[in-house]
Amino acid sequence: MSDPSSSTSFPTTVRAGTVLLLTNSFLCLVAVNMVNTNPIMSVMAAIAATATITMFKARCPVSLLWPVTALAVVAQTMATSGVVSVPATVVVSPIVALIQGFLALPM
Repeated sequence: MSDPSSSTSFPTTVRAGTVLLLTNSFLCLVAVNMVNTNPIMSVMAAIAATATITMFKARCPVSLLWPVTALAVVAQTMATSGVVSVPATVVVSPIVALIQGFLALPM
């Protein structure tokens, strides 16, 4: 008898991981490029990058999960620096990066 909780309904594939990597690359570019002109859009791109990891981490292979997460952390750090002062970014950014890391854990 098999445990239904151990079977996943979404298979882990390299293709899904590659799509996730490309999506977060685009969102990171948007966050970095819009930090000076439109900081709210930059923050929205960073939030979307984190949400994408959280929702689709089960489909992404672990070998591609760390660069996808790193892109989200870069997007978040740049977006935060455009919205709040530099001293506040130095305090807030590591805390948010830690939360992003926990959200990206493959569970």
